[in-house]
Order: sequence, then structure tokens, then C-alpha cells
Amino acid sequence: MCTYTRGQFPLPHRLSRSRNKGKARKVGIKATPEDRVELNQVEIRAINVETPQWIAGLWDFCIKILSELDKHGWEVSVILCNDEFIRDLNNRYRNMDNPTDVLTFPQLQIGAADSHVIGGDIIISLGRSAENAHAFHQTHEKELKRLVVHGMLHLCGMNHDDTVSNESVGDLSEMLAHQERILQKHSEEPLF
Repeated sequence: MCTYTRGQFPLPHRLSRSRNKGKARKVGIKATPEDRVELNQVEIRAINVETPQWIAGLWDFCIKILSELDKHGWEVSVILCNDEFIRDLNNRYRNMDNPTDVLTFPQLQIGAADSHVIGGDIIISLGRSAENAHAFHQTHEKELKRLVVHGMLHLCGMNHDDTVSNESVGDLSEMLAHQERILQKHSEEPLF
């Protein structure tokens, strides 16, 4: 279970980057009215790519987005990979034999005490995200943020179906409009 009661908080050095190559594992702490603490857990791994220097910044951003989405006690895995790896997953699970920028695999399994939720996995292709950044005239950092928020919204059960129209976002699905609001709010958060 991922809850701590008063006096059982993890030591700050245990919240730092893992010594395991290719992994960063930390927890975000949120106080609840019952004076308990529910932790969000994010594990980040690099598969078939070099582990980025900015992995800790990515972890911070993921924790902030989970908090923004009012998710507590969630466990999320983020995998950074190459085009070949994501292409294989895209082919295997979606019958699409091409790489994509992001895939999500929601789990939404609630633990025994209903305080721990396995949200699922977000797979991001670093190659495809760099290509998107170039094509959209954005920084790679901004594109990675977009993919993380997009993946988190899918893990929360949102999809692209419902269209909304308003002056600030134009015609977008409700999910994409929500994504843009979150990105706007967190636009100054450093990742790199």
C-alpha cells in the first residue's frame, strides 16, 4: 500500500533518483483530511534509448500533472523508447505497423484499501516526439510535456470523441481542450 501516516514519511534521500541505470522512481506526497498521506508513484524507464539527463525533471512534471488531475495514490509507469520499440507495440496491440508518438495502456486497478490505483503505462517514442517538435515548430521539451499530459488523460479514461467549441481553444475534443488548459497552466515548468 502506498500510504504513510504521520511520522512515517520517507527520508528525502529516498525520494531521489534511483541508482539503477535507466530508472527513476520517486513518490509525490499529498496530505488528506484524515491526516494520512497518499502517494503517487511514477516509475520512468528508458528502453532502447540512452537514459536522458532530464529524467528527474520529467518525474517532477508527471507528479504535478497527477496532482493537477486530482489523482492520489496512483502508480504510473512512463517508458521512453525508440521508434522500433513503439512500432512493435503499436503493431501488436493496435494492428498498426508504424511508429507513433505515444501509447497508453490504462489499468485502473484499485488496491485492497481503495487508496492505491495502478493507473497504467505511458510509452513515449523520443524519436517521434523530436520529429513532432520539429514539424509543429515547438521545442522538444514542450512536445514531451504534451505527450505526458495526453497520456495521463488517457489513463484517466478520457478519449478524443466529445467535441467542444469555444473561443479559447476552437473546435477540439473535450480531452484535447483539457490537455491545452493543463499545458498552458504548466507552461513554465522546466523539464530539461
